Amino acid sequence: MSWLRLSLRTAVSGGKALPIKKTKGMGASRVAAVLHMGAVTLQCSSSASGATVRRTARRKGHSVAVFALARKLAVLVYRTLRCRQDYVDIGE
Repeated sequence: MSWLRLSLRTAVSGGKALPIKKTKGMGASRVAAVLHMGAVTLQCSSSASGATVRRTARRKGHSVAVFALARKLAVLVYRTLRCRQDYVDIGE
């Protein structure tokens, strides 16, 4: 997920979070943008992913919830392509 820039970037030293430095390179910004748009779209759906983003948004905020769901979608796409694992929506 790091090449999509969807992984957590929390560097810790001495028990304190270090400031985030600007990284060189854009990564796969088009793919990440599509995953973010999909996450925003799923927010209004009645699927399990929609329920996850709504629940996370209540606790941590909209932007964190969209970021988390975009990462989750990236994992689902990877598993579908790499392992040929079917996606089964468990519903809300």
